[in-house]
Amino acid sequence: MSDVRPGFDDSISNEERTEIHELMARYCWASDTGDVDLLLSLYVPDGTFTGGAGTARGHQELQRQLESRPHDRFGTQHTVTNVVLWRKDDAIQAASYCVIVGPAEGDSVIRTRGRYRDEIV
Repeated sequence: MSDVRPGFDDSISNEERTEIHELMARYCWASDTGDVDLLLSLYVPDGTFTGGAGTARGHQELQRQLESRPHDRFGTQHTVTNVVLWRKDDAIQAASYCVIVGPAEGDSVIRTRGRYRDEIV
């Protein structure tokens, strides 16, 4: 994550920050519940997602990727933390941590942990 800029980017307004946090929360909700319509509404038509299942480009591939997830992945809970924002060209860049908790034999376990790197337009 060497591209995270030092210092606080005060060119990003509190309103923009709030909207970005809401965008991230809606992404987590859509992913955890399998809400395809909500997920697609968060991406520009040619948006991409790269993760463990590869890269999905555009709404059709994003939908296919979400719908092809194993059934036991729905019902997980994404938690996104330590969101750092900075402006670059005509977009806002975001770096954050993610922990995904899921059910396991009557308990909950960390299913995945990692980082997100987003470009918000």
